[in-house]
Amino acid sequence: MKINGIKTNALLETGAGSSYTSSKLIGLLKKRPPEAGTKIIDMMLRSTTTSVEIYTTTRGAVNGTFDMKINLTKAH
Repeated sequence: MKINGIKTNALLETGAGSSYTSSKLIGLLKKRPPEAGTKIIDMMLRSTTTSVEIYTTTRGAVNGTFDMKINLTKAH
């Protein structure tokens, strides 16, 4: 897939309640987050509250057949 024109791999979980991205991809996007805040993140054995940044991006097919707007969440 491509995120804002950057070719990357993705693990898609259709049943997930949230989506997260790597710090490396956020660095490559060279964008400032339009939104920031705190969020409770549920993991297998516990929950934690952490600060998050939300980035609006475009996800597209590598072959260019579709594009769609998505939000990427970077958790600290």
